[in-house]
Amino acid sequence: MSDNFKTDTFAQDAKFENEEVILRWFCPYRGYGFVVHPKIPEDIFVHFSVVNKSGCENLEPGDRLLCDISQKGNKYQITEIYKVDHIAKVREPEVLDGIVKWYNPIKGFGFVWSEEKKDDIFVHSSVLKRLGLQNLTPEQKVIMRVQKTRNGLEALDLMLGS
Repeated sequence: MSDNFKTDTFAQDAKFENEEVILRWFCPYRGYGFVVHPKIPEDIFVHFSVVNKSGCENLEPGDRLLCDISQKGNKYQITEIYKVDHIAKVREPEVLDGIVKWYNPIKGFGFVWSEEKKDDIFVHSSVLKRLGLQNLTPEQKVIMRVQKTRNGLEALDLMLGS
C-alpha cells in the first residue's frame, strides 16, 4: 500500500497507485459497484468498464482488489485494477428434490420449489437444452444439482423425477 494517504486530509484531484481495497458490492446489471479502503471515509466507485478492462469476469463481496484510485474533490473512483483475490469460498453444488412451479419456454426460464431449502430455484433454458428438453410442466418432480449465486439458488443440472 502506498504512503500517499494523509490521515487527516487528502490532496485534491489526486491519484493513489497500487492500493488494496475490499469489494463492498458490484452489480454487473447496473454496471457499477463500490469498494472500501481503510483510510478513505467514503465508498469508492468502480465502473464495469474498469472491471471489464482488468479481465475479471466475476466479483463477489469481500474480494480484494489491487488498484489505482483517483480523487476529484471528495469523490473517489477506481481507474485501474491490477489484481483480484477472490476470498469467497467456493461451495460444492447441492443435490435437491424439487417441484416445478412454472416454466415459460418463450421467456427461457422458470422456477422450481425446493421443500428442503424452502425457496425457489431458478432454471434457465440452457439447462433444459443440454438434456434435450423443451419444457417443464407445473407440479413435475425433478432432481437438481443447484448452486448459490449472487441472485439466489440456480439449477446447474436436473433430471426428471418419478
